Amino acid sequence: MGDEPKLRLNVVCLSDVQPEEVSWLWKPYLPIGKVTLLEGDPESGKSYLSLAIAAYITSGKSLPAYGVAASGAREPRNVLLLTGEDGTADTVLPRLLKVGGDSTRVFQLRGIVQTKDDKMLN
Repeated sequence: MGDEPKLRLNVVCLSDVQPEEVSWLWKPYLPIGKVTLLEGDPESGKSYLSLAIAAYITSGKSLPAYGVAASGAREPRNVLLLTGEDGTADTVLPRLLKVGGDSTRVFQLRGIVQTKDDKMLN
């Protein structure tokens, strides 16, 4: 009983925090290193938009500018894709390829696997 992990809150006093500037992947829409939620009505193009953004990122293209000069090409990066509705083989991959994405740089999270000693548990 004494070896069980204990939970506690992890808090910080804001006077101990150093302010910093936000770095943008696509200003003012996508900050780097932050969680961003894309939401909208059904059939409004959320999946296509997310895959188009992934295509820009994986190919190193600059995202469209918003009221500022577009930055130049970037180093291609990997993308972790979280999707819950569309099939990978029949929808996600064909759409990614259609918008010019690099499928070798896109990884889809399929779930969490429980392991013990680096071996999957059933």
